[in-house]
Amino acid sequence: SYKKETDGEFFARMDRERIQREVERQRKKHMISLSISFVQDQRRMEVENMRREEQRIEDEMRRPAEILEESERKRAQEERSRRMKEDFEKMSRMQREATSRATTSSRKGVTEVK
Repeated sequence: SYKKETDGEFFARMDRERIQREVERQRKKHMISLSISFVQDQRRMEVENMRREEQRIEDEMRRPAEILEESERKRAQEERSRRMKEDFEKMSRMQREATSRATTSSRKGVTEVK
């Protein structure tokens, strides 16, 4: 036997269904944002792990022999910059001397013209 729904029952049912749909929508939204942040966390962890692995490999490669090599490299670098500084000073001195000679000889030239 089919019982006709009253207006009150109809509106109550509509409210329940609307609330149910909204709850479902919110749940889906929440699940989506959870999965997004999960994926982001995964990526962040992967990047962090890769960086850590690269660092570990780098550290492994820098054994005592490499540390000695490093100090040798530093010493060679200091030697190079010392030589460059000396060369620069020598060039400056030669340039100054050449300038002063040129000035002197031009003065002589002027003197000779008079």
